Amino acid sequence: QAHFIFSMRGAGAFELAEERHRLTPGRVITFHSPNRGTLTTVGRGRPWEFLWLCFGGDLALDFTGVIAQRFGWVHELDPASPPIRLALRLVADARRQPLRRASEWSLRT
Repeated sequence: QAHFIFSMRGAGAFELAEERHRLTPGRVITFHSPNRGTLTTVGRGRPWEFLWLCFGGDLALDFTGVIAQRFGWVHELDPASPPIRLALRLVADARRQPLRRASEWSLRT
């Protein structure tokens, strides 16, 4: 699976092996799973709010691989950028839908 996490408010961190990437507002991390990485909240105060999209399939893995090669696994994105606006719209559309089992969603695609 391919993961795309965009930090919106507060701060978090992604740790993998000896590396720790701080995820503050505007920072994005893309990675593949399975891996042994962990996500954690950093500091006290404002809760960490983030947008997490998970995609499956070879095309998703290829796409996140291209993003990582071009921009790095951790990079910055403007909150008003087209990819973030689209992702937030997808989340809003999903929230308006009635709750369904995952198997029902897959039947509709």
